[in-house]
Amino acid sequence: MAQWTTSDPGAGSPADIRASAGRRQSEAARTRDAQHDVSLAGAVAGDGWQGAAAGALSARTAALAAKMNALAGQAESDAGALRRYADEVETIRHQQNTLAARRGRLESELRAAQHQDPVQPVLPDDPARRILERQMTGLRDQIASLDAQFAALAQQRSAADGAAIMALTSSSSRGGLTAHPAVTSGSARGIGLSDLAGMSELDLATLFHLHPELATQVQQNAGSAHDVAAWWAALSAVQRQNLVLGAPALIGNLEGVTYRARDFANRIVLDRRIAEEEARQKQLIAPPGGFTPTAPDVVVVSGDLIALRNIRDSLESPAGGGPRFLVSLTADSPPLAAVSIGDLDSADNVTYAVPGMGTSTAGMYDWAESAQNISDAQTRADATRAHAVVAWVGYKAPETPPASLDVFGVELAHAGATKLVTALEGFAALRPDAQLNVVAHSYGSTTAAAALSRPGVHVDRLAIVGSAGLPATIDSASDLHADQVFAGQAQDVMSIDPAGGDQWAWVGRLSEEHPVNPIDPSFGAKGFSVAGTNGMNPVTDHAVSTPEGNGYLDQDTESLLNVAYATTGQNEKISAYVAPDRTPFEQALISGIAHQH
Repeated sequence: MAQWTTSDPGAGSPADIRASAGRRQSEAARTRDAQHDVSLAGAVAGDGWQGAAAGALSARTAALAAKMNALAGQAESDAGALRRYADEVETIRHQQNTLAARRGRLESELRAAQHQDPVQPVLPDDPARRILERQMTGLRDQIASLDAQFAALAQQRSAADGAAIMALTSSSSRGGLTAHPAVTSGSARGIGLSDLAGMSELDLATLFHLHPELATQVQQNAGSAHDVAAWWAALSAVQRQNLVLGAPALIGNLEGVTYRARDFANRIVLDRRIAEEEARQKQLIAPPGGFTPTAPDVVVVSGDLIALRNIRDSLESPAGGGPRFLVSLTADSPPLAAVSIGDLDSADNVTYAVPGMGTSTAGMYDWAESAQNISDAQTRADATRAHAVVAWVGYKAPETPPASLDVFGVELAHAGATKLVTALEGFAALRPDAQLNVVAHSYGSTTAAAALSRPGVHVDRLAIVGSAGLPATIDSASDLHADQVFAGQAQDVMSIDPAGGDQWAWVGRLSEEHPVNPIDPSFGAKGFSVAGTNGMNPVTDHAVSTPEGNGYLDQDTESLLNVAYATTGQNEKISAYVAPDRTPFEQALISGIAHQH
């Protein structure tokens, strides 16, 4: 079926659809002729021929004739469905062209009215001005009415597509799709993984087209990641391929499915969503029908498209780098996603990198680069094992103040913790043999700590940098389900302090809801230096990356090296944290306050 949009619901060629109907009708006629010949052969066999062999032949020819009759009937049914679909598309296109022409005329009239400025200044209540304003209001109302009629045409096209798909994928021609009671009743409620496993690629694609909500429904009812892993392992290669190609929105985010399969599925969805969003933007900027939209109608690029393109860019490996995998891609707006640097299906040591405030998939490329830095540092520190680092933008992080004050609460952290626990448990179910770590920055440490304080989840090592504070319910490192906990913190400074340091982490820890500082000795984490005491670059900013290379996860920083040592089990090489002295600015500030008293 042709790709259509809400602005062009009549897309497609009714002539081509009718040609397909003609071919199916011809197939039906040829099958009818063949059925007639088979029936005659059975009749001849029974004429004067008696015995078991004659009876067997008559039975076989009768059964074959019945099957051919069914095939011919199906072909005739398909031809009828295609003809009806062609008629509906043609009607929709005709109505669309009529609406577009009317909208174009109204747009021209509105533009002309907008340019009818009086030569002489007029009073606000001038009768001519009031008449002109009423005229423009009426024109805008008529245009809005036409837009509503366009939307109705889109719904009509969607219904026509659904009816045609159902007619052309009936159980007699496509197998098990309509055999499921939930589908025959018009609802997908009750369909589970076991039902999907036996469907063909086309059946799956059709089902998920008719019921897009099914991906979330099945995922929620799939059971534990261990259950899904067992189900996936029991499938044949053909079944797995059908599911990846026919139901990519489900498979791409289903914990327990191998990550290479999820990557393949998510790339299918990513490409489709980018194409759909680009088409939508194109229609908004230059809709069909020959009219020019007014300024409020024009949307340059949506946030979703920016994020989707950024996710696509983040999948490109640098020169000499290893492969990258799109291991999750949600339907949220903007989408959430996770990109793995390295193969999660085979890596010995895996790290989930959890970002902090101000991070979204609109910046997926940058967070993937930070994950790449971690991976490269791990490989240099421990070349004997395979490493993979997940750039996990799987939760909605708070915006940077003053855009939002969510960073001072824990609601987003707890919501993100639920998603992070799901991802970590999914990995543990599939790869219990691998080492599992978390690296968390800024508010990401609030989220990671909330996740690792929940029962049932476990990681080998947690490394925190630039913490915005852990939830107040977490008193010590022993409250976290991590075998080892590490923390690195640059000097806390005010944003106007020329000495440089972390200007945001301490602000986050002013929150009553997440005030716990993991670098405090009483917390019990192993503190590591980020100050450049080993001759490497120091951290002089809250960010993970800066143009000068002084972020927490920038290359050639002491911070990144210590993160690599912490996440590869080389504690003896970690340079210890030493509490910094006050900066000259702080000393001068304190001295000035003291002199005032």
